[in-house]
Amino acid sequence: MLFLDHLRHLFDFDERGLKSLIGTAEDFQLEFKEKSDATKPNISKEDKRNLGKALSAFANADGGLLIWGIRTRRESHEDIATELKPIANIERFEQEVRAACSTLVRPALTDLQFQTIRCADDASSGYLLMKVPQAGNKPVMSYAPDHQKYFLRTIAGTTPMDDTLVRQAILAERSSELELTLRVEHLSTSQPDRYNTHLRLGLLVSMRNISAVSAVAPYIRLSGWHPRSIDSLSGFPWRMDPDRTFNFCSPPAETLVHPSDHVAMGKLRFEVLVNLKAPRPTIDTKIMFERTRHQDWRFGGSINTKDWSATHPINDLNLTFCYGAQNCPQLTEVIDLSQSYLIGKCEDSGILG
Repeated sequence: MLFLDHLRHLFDFDERGLKSLIGTAEDFQLEFKEKSDATKPNISKEDKRNLGKALSAFANADGGLLIWGIRTRRESHEDIATELKPIANIERFEQEVRAACSTLVRPALTDLQFQTIRCADDASSGYLLMKVPQAGNKPVMSYAPDHQKYFLRTIAGTTPMDDTLVRQAILAERSSELELTLRVEHLSTSQPDRYNTHLRLGLLVSMRNISAVSAVAPYIRLSGWHPRSIDSLSGFPWRMDPDRTFNFCSPPAETLVHPSDHVAMGKLRFEVLVNLKAPRPTIDTKIMFERTRHQDWRFGGSINTKDWSATHPINDLNLTFCYGAQNCPQLTEVIDLSQSYLIGKCEDSGILG
């Protein structure tokens, strides 16, 4: 269906043209909305819900035209335009709507078009027309207050999308693409004796969607080493497989990672013992890192500071991450947690100032 082909002429209307719509029923690509308080240009919660719902519904169908400033009445299962209800300070209202559109739906809609029609007897008041395009990246979710739902415009009006429709819309698109991101966090520093420094670090594991398609049910698998503990983030549980070869994080099947979004999967806690080979009276994190670049580092999930030889030299440790999503091919990335890698990550994270 051509986008709004039968409605293009409405953008050339004046107030008299809008009056000619009285008695017209909403259809697959046309919706009328009355502002909750037409005397005020600011957007209320009710207005945001109506806007988010309409944006999501039209974007998930074939696009549509939303006209603000027209009251409707339900008759014989149809919404019929009954009265013009112009909005005060229409320019301000348009600005409010434009600003709200960037936050009310995800993925964001970039090709919205706006047109104001002013009242004949009061140029400061009027009506707002919005052309909503069909989304290239479906489904589009409404994030309006109390919503966080997917909607679809049909002949019968706007209805919530059930899980089957949402999944069909997602899987109909091309594959998504995920990127693994790691960030080292400094948790604590202590000095058990004058020769050794004991670091507790966290490795924040995240995935970022670098495609234009939402990723469905992302997952990540870690093998090669068991950290001291793994903090679950974003409500995603970690578990160890029965053979204890890897840790596995698999969020609920309805979890989505939208384009450009990050999702933090977990934080791996581990410890590093650095042999300073020289007495030091105080500990300063930045100075300590700078002075120990070429010293002996030992690594473990948990370290016995009394027994230096019981822990492994850090250059022996590799972590293997396998990650993907239902609509993203599995990727494998091997990380060598070497001394130079940790120092670099600490510098990137600002731990070294």
